[in-house]
Amino acid sequence: MLVYQGGGLSRFRVNLLRNTGPDARSPSQYAGKVDTTLGKLLWDDFGVRQLNGPDHWWSFSTPNELAYALVEAGKLLFGFGIPWLEGALQDGDLEGDDQPPPIA
Repeated sequence: MLVYQGGGLSRFRVNLLRNTGPDARSPSQYAGKVDTTLGKLLWDDFGVRQLNGPDHWWSFSTPNELAYALVEAGKLLFGFGIPWLEGALQDGDLEGDDQPPPIA
C-alpha cells in the first residue's frame, strides 16, 4: 500500500496476501487464506524487532529515499515474507537464530 504526498513525506507498507482465485482479497473459505503486513509478520510471528513496530510504514521524501526504502523492504520480503507465504519458513523457525534464511 502506498500513500503518496506530492512534495511531502510519503510512505508505503508491504501487504502479504494468499488466497484462491484471481483476487487475493476476495471472500473465500480457503483454510490457508492470509491477509497481513510484513511488519506484523516480522514483529508478532518471528519476534524480529528491526522495524519500529508491527504497523511499520517505510517513509520517504525523495526518489533516493524511496529507493533505499524499497531495498530494505525487499530484503525483508524475500528473506521472510515470500518463504513464509510458500510454507518454507514457519513461525518459530528462527528461535535462537538472528539471521534470515538464505535466499536461493
